[in-house]
Amino acid sequence: MMNWQRSFSGPALRSMVVTGVFLLSCVAARAGDDAKKTAESDIAIGGYCPVSYQTLSKAVKGDPAFAVEYQGRVYYCADSDAKKVFEAGPGKYAPKYGGLCTTALGGSYGNRMPSDPEVFYVIEGKLYLFSSLRARKAFDRWPNQYITNADSLYDLPAINGYCLVSYQQAGKAVKGDAKFASTYRGVVYRFAEAEAVKAFEKDQKRFVPQYDGFCAEGMVRGKSFPADPKLFEVINGKTYLFFDEAAKKTFLSNSKELIAKADAAWIEYEKARAKEDKERIEGYRKMPGEPRSQGEPSPTAQPSEPSPSKP
Repeated sequence: MMNWQRSFSGPALRSMVVTGVFLLSCVAARAGDDAKKTAESDIAIGGYCPVSYQTLSKAVKGDPAFAVEYQGRVYYCADSDAKKVFEAGPGKYAPKYGGLCTTALGGSYGNRMPSDPEVFYVIEGKLYLFSSLRARKAFDRWPNQYITNADSLYDLPAINGYCLVSYQQAGKAVKGDAKFASTYRGVVYRFAEAEAVKAFEKDQKRFVPQYDGFCAEGMVRGKSFPADPKLFEVINGKTYLFFDEAAKKTFLSNSKELIAKADAAWIEYEKARAKEDKERIEGYRKMPGEPRSQGEPSPTAQPSEPSPSKP
């Protein structure tokens, strides 16, 4: 029998050890980079510090070294002190409406539009973001009305109010109750009971339907078709929704292959959506108009006015 210890001793053994350590370091670095790339899609407020808006009255870029996860999003705080403040009361500092544009959401059409993290107001201790200076100026006319409308529309539940936990634990579609709600990644979900909320908040990624609840069969082709929340299937611990019975039947006929295709299409869909949002904000920033000083006092709430139109 060959003596392995003797065969790989001295310089040869040291060389192998060094090489092995180097390769392990490369694998670890690669894994770290991949994790970082994955987290980037979850960064809230474009990486701006949620606390600085209120403590410094201005938008300040956060530092990944002081990251805090809250409701499925990662917030970058400016320093260790800001991180402690945010961790002590994240609900106070996280933006209203999951960071959506207040004016667009509170307007006539209730549009869920991304916001520019540099265009904001702090009103009564709450952070409101806007897609552009134009949107913020529109908000100035009827702030109370916009906020009232946005509050109402934002609280409308996703998946038509069906309980995400019931799909997996009860094996059926069950309507949720407004008394049992939870927010994840800027979306409000309702649940059938308090225990379901606890289960969800313990492991949100497990219960949130794949592809943000769009039809799984449509996503195979990169299409974001709405789904019927009563048509679902749980596969390997994940919930898939469908547009109609035909779509469900097609998907289940070859689910393994179609899930792989839908997963790949979803990654590209999210990339395209993020690019579109970024280009929209950059376009707004190029529009003419003088920005207010970021330290300027927020507008005083005004009496309600007729329903505002879309900005």
